[in-house]
Amino acid sequence: MKFPAVCVCLALAIGGNARAETAHYKERCLHDLVSQVPQLLASQDPKSGHFGSGIWVVIDQNVLLPLAAAWSYHDAHNPYYHNPRVLRAILKGGDALIDAQDAKGMWIFNKKDGSVWGKIYQPWTYSRWLRAFQMIRGAMPPGERARWVQAFLLGYNGISAEERHATLHNIPAHHAMGLYFACKIFDKPEWCMQGAEFLHREAAAQFPDGYWSEHEGPVVLYDTVYVEALGLYLAVSKDESVRPTLRKAAIFHAHFTYPDGTDVETIDERNPYYGKVRIPNA
Repeated sequence: MKFPAVCVCLALAIGGNARAETAHYKERCLHDLVSQVPQLLASQDPKSGHFGSGIWVVIDQNVLLPLAAAWSYHDAHNPYYHNPRVLRAILKGGDALIDAQDAKGMWIFNKKDGSVWGKIYQPWTYSRWLRAFQMIRGAMPPGERARWVQAFLLGYNGISAEERHATLHNIPAHHAMGLYFACKIFDKPEWCMQGAEFLHREAAAQFPDGYWSEHEGPVVLYDTVYVEALGLYLAVSKDESVRPTLRKAAIFHAHFTYPDGTDVETIDERNPYYGKVRIPNA
């Protein structure tokens, strides 16, 4: 499966002289991806399948997506293409998520500081695990693939039920995008309709200046959640109706991103300055 590359080229005027620079995004992204694989693999506990360090939280398994991208992307500069060790790590990591599911497909919402926030269909983890499955499913042993499918259907049936009553917010937006992917993978057209309907409502809720708000004023950091959800939906659905929304968001973030790529926090309704580039970066 080929992935669409979204490239934004900026011509920077420096000292009054315009200087056009060629940016090689695919090459840079591939280099960054490949360089991270060894430490991702080293961070996995071989017995439990857990990634990360300290207290294990389900979002530690979000790295299944970049590992699956490295495993599936054929390029002369990618030594991990169809690498057996990477595939085993992905399978073990997904099994850990299944082991952690409750009877409804939910996970404990805990954090690295030891706090526990109840149960959740963690959207960031479900969608990344699902997209990893989309890339590796053809190479999975049949029994393992069937176990994963059962776990995904359990989770996304629950997510679909929750989405029917969801208000416009960043978590339901990400779930709507995940539902659309799940629809395409598992041939569930009702999930496509549900996900698209919510994302259209999300697009309509954008303020004219290109941002979303969850309380008062722009929510700069979580704007990137809305952007990611709509961008991935557009890439898979080819629904051009959401492109103007993404364009306005990109212009807004171009104005409210510091030169080093970090978010401008002074107008954010709820988030402080984090001092690092957040992913996804609009």
